[in-house]
Amino acid sequence: MNNQTVRQFTHIILASQLVVFSVLYWNSIERGKTLEDLLPKEIQEVAFNEELIQFMSTRPNAVAQEAENGSPNTYLEPVHSEHITSITYYFDAEEARMPLYEIVVNFKDEVSMELHANILLGSSNHTGKDGHSKEWTFDLNGRHILHCSTFENKIVYKMPISNTERNASKRN
Repeated sequence: MNNQTVRQFTHIILASQLVVFSVLYWNSIERGKTLEDLLPKEIQEVAFNEELIQFMSTRPNAVAQEAENGSPNTYLEPVHSEHITSITYYFDAEEARMPLYEIVVNFKDEVSMELHANILLGSSNHTGKDGHSKEWTFDLNGRHILHCSTFENKIVYKMPISNTERNASKRN
Protein backbone atom coordinates (compact mmCIF):
# COMPACT_ATOMS: atom_id res chain seq x y z
CA MET A 1 0.00 0.00 0.00
CA ASN A 2 2.90 2.33 0.69
CA ASN A 3 4.28 1.88 -2.88
CA GLN A 4 0.84 2.56 -4.33
CA THR A 5 0.56 5.81 -2.34
CA VAL A 6 4.00 6.93 -3.52
CA ARG A 7 3.04 6.16 -7.13
CA GLN A 8 -0.20 8.12 -6.88
CA PHE A 9 1.60 11.03 -5.28
CA THR A 10 4.23 10.96 -8.07
CA HIS A 11 1.49 10.99 -10.73
CA ILE A 12 -0.22 13.93 -9.05
CA ILE A 13 3.07 15.87 -8.92
CA LEU A 14 3.84 15.13 -12.58
CA ALA A 15 0.31 16.07 -13.66
CA SER A 16 0.43 19.35 -11.73
CA GLN A 17 3.82 20.20 -13.28
CA LEU A 18 2.37 19.55 -16.73
CA VAL A 19 -0.51 21.92 -15.98
CA VAL A 20 1.85 24.62 -14.66
CA PHE A 21 4.19 24.38 -17.67
CA SER A 22 1.22 24.43 -20.06
CA VAL A 23 -0.11 27.61 -18.45
CA LEU A 24 3.35 29.23 -18.57
CA TYR A 25 3.74 28.33 -22.24
CA TRP A 26 0.28 29.64 -23.11
CA ASN A 27 1.03 32.96 -21.39
CA SER A 28 4.37 33.27 -23.19
CA ILE A 29 2.74 33.18 -26.63
CA GLU A 30 2.46 36.74 -27.89
CA ARG A 31 -1.05 37.67 -28.79
CA GLY A 32 -1.85 40.48 -31.19
CA LYS A 33 -2.02 43.88 -29.56
CA THR A 34 -5.11 46.01 -29.78
CA LEU A 35 -5.23 49.79 -29.90
CA GLU A 36 -6.68 49.77 -26.40
CA ASP A 37 -3.58 47.89 -25.17
CA LEU A 38 -1.25 50.56 -26.58
CA LEU A 39 -2.98 53.80 -25.57
CA PRO A 40 -2.88 55.38 -22.11
CA LYS A 41 -6.03 54.76 -20.07
CA GLU A 42 -7.04 58.43 -20.44
CA ILE A 43 -7.74 57.94 -24.17
CA GLN A 44 -8.46 54.24 -24.64
CA GLU A 45 -11.89 55.00 -26.09
CA VAL A 46 -10.46 57.21 -28.88
CA ALA A 47 -10.45 55.56 -32.32
CA PHE A 48 -8.30 56.34 -35.33
CA ASN A 49 -10.27 57.22 -38.46
CA GLU A 50 -13.00 58.60 -36.18
CA GLU A 51 -14.77 61.58 -37.72
CA LEU A 52 -14.22 64.97 -36.10
CA ILE A 53 -17.92 65.41 -35.30
CA GLN A 54 -18.07 62.10 -33.46
CA PHE A 55 -14.78 62.85 -31.69
CA MET A 56 -16.06 66.22 -30.42
CA SER A 57 -19.17 64.60 -28.97
CA THR A 58 -17.03 62.28 -26.83
CA ARG A 59 -14.13 64.70 -26.10
CA PRO A 60 -15.82 68.11 -25.45
CA ASN A 61 -12.75 69.48 -23.61
CA ALA A 62 -10.61 69.33 -26.77
CA VAL A 63 -10.00 72.85 -28.08
CA ALA A 64 -9.40 73.65 -31.76
CA GLN A 65 -5.96 75.03 -32.59
CA GLU A 66 -5.86 77.18 -35.72
CA ALA A 67 -3.68 75.74 -38.47
CA GLU A 68 -1.58 77.71 -40.97
CA ASN A 69 -4.34 77.50 -43.58
CA GLY A 70 -6.94 78.77 -41.09
CA SER A 71 -8.68 75.40 -40.91
CA PRO A 72 -8.80 73.83 -37.46
CA ASN A 73 -7.44 70.33 -37.90
CA THR A 74 -5.56 70.15 -34.60
CA TYR A 75 -7.28 69.80 -31.25
CA LEU A 76 -5.62 70.10 -27.84
CA GLU A 77 -7.16 68.44 -24.82
CA PRO A 78 -5.84 69.37 -21.38
CA VAL A 79 -5.54 66.31 -19.13
CA HIS A 80 -5.37 66.43 -15.37
CA SER A 81 -3.62 63.20 -14.50
CA GLU A 82 -0.50 62.37 -12.56
CA HIS A 83 1.70 61.91 -15.65
CA ILE A 84 -0.08 63.37 -18.71
CA THR A 85 -0.49 67.13 -19.21
CA SER A 86 -2.30 67.23 -22.56
CA ILE A 87 -3.12 65.32 -25.71
CA THR A 88 -3.01 66.69 -29.24
CA TYR A 89 -5.21 65.16 -31.94
CA TYR A 90 -4.66 65.63 -35.68
CA PHE A 91 -7.49 65.36 -38.20
CA ASP A 92 -7.26 65.38 -42.00
CA ALA A 93 -8.62 68.79 -43.01
CA GLU A 94 -8.53 67.87 -46.71
CA GLU A 95 -11.25 65.25 -46.33
CA ALA A 96 -14.86 66.32 -45.62
CA ARG A 97 -15.34 63.92 -42.71
CA MET A 98 -11.96 64.91 -41.17
CA PRO A 99 -10.75 61.53 -39.81
CA LEU A 100 -8.38 61.29 -36.86
CA TYR A 101 -4.94 60.05 -37.97
CA GLU A 102 -2.45 61.12 -35.28
CA ILE A 103 -2.39 61.45 -31.50
CA VAL A 104 0.43 63.05 -29.49
CA VAL A 105 0.42 62.36 -25.75
CA ASN A 106 2.33 65.02 -23.80
CA PHE A 107 3.77 63.81 -20.50
CA LYS A 108 4.93 66.01 -17.63
CA ASP A 109 8.54 64.91 -18.21
CA GLU A 110 10.73 62.46 -20.11
CA VAL A 111 10.88 60.03 -17.19
CA SER A 112 7.08 59.64 -17.17
CA MET A 113 7.07 59.29 -20.94
CA GLU A 114 9.76 56.57 -20.88
CA LEU A 115 7.94 54.68 -18.14
CA HIS A 116 4.65 54.73 -20.05
CA ALA A 117 6.33 53.87 -23.36
CA ASN A 118 7.91 50.80 -21.77
CA ILE A 119 4.68 49.69 -20.11
CA LEU A 120 2.33 50.37 -23.05
CA LEU A 121 4.54 49.70 -26.07
CA GLY A 122 7.28 47.38 -24.79
CA SER A 123 10.67 47.09 -26.48
CA SER A 124 11.09 49.35 -29.48
CA ASN A 125 11.43 47.90 -32.97
CA HIS A 126 14.19 50.39 -33.84
CA THR A 127 15.79 53.69 -32.87
CA GLY A 128 14.71 56.94 -34.48
CA LYS A 129 16.81 58.98 -36.89
CA ASP A 130 18.08 61.18 -34.07
CA GLY A 131 19.60 58.12 -32.36
CA HIS A 132 17.72 58.86 -29.13
CA SER A 133 14.03 58.43 -29.84
CA LYS A 134 12.42 55.01 -30.02
CA GLU A 135 10.02 53.75 -32.66
CA TRP A 136 7.50 50.91 -32.84
CA THR A 137 5.30 49.41 -35.52
CA PHE A 138 2.29 47.32 -34.57
CA ASP A 139 0.07 45.24 -36.82
CA LEU A 140 -3.34 45.62 -35.18
CA ASN A 141 -4.99 42.29 -35.91
CA GLY A 142 -3.87 42.31 -39.53
CA ARG A 143 -6.13 45.25 -40.41
CA HIS A 144 -4.18 48.40 -39.57
CA ILE A 145 -0.56 49.37 -38.98
CA LEU A 146 0.11 51.70 -36.06
CA HIS A 147 3.37 53.65 -35.92
CA CYS A 148 4.53 54.94 -32.54
CA SER A 149 7.55 57.00 -31.59
CA THR A 150 8.92 59.03 -28.71
CA PHE A 151 10.17 62.58 -28.89
CA GLU A 152 11.23 64.63 -25.87
CA ASN A 153 8.33 64.12 -23.40
CA LYS A 154 5.86 62.81 -25.99
CA ILE A 155 4.58 59.53 -27.35
CA VAL A 156 3.31 59.93 -30.91
CA TYR A 157 0.74 57.49 -32.34
CA LYS A 158 0.18 57.60 -36.14
CA MET A 159 -2.08 55.44 -38.23
CA PRO A 160 -1.82 55.68 -42.01
CA ILE A 161 -5.38 55.95 -43.28
CA SER A 162 -6.09 55.72 -46.99
CA ASN A 163 -6.64 59.04 -48.73
CA THR A 164 -5.57 61.24 -45.80
CA GLU A 165 -2.79 63.81 -45.66
CA ARG A 166 -0.95 61.42 -43.33
CA ASN A 167 -0.95 58.77 -46.03
CA ALA A 168 -0.58 60.94 -49.13
CA SER A 169 1.49 58.30 -50.90
CA LYS A 170 -1.57 56.08 -51.24
CA ARG A 171 -3.71 58.66 -53.01
CA ASN A 172 -4.89 57.86 -56.51
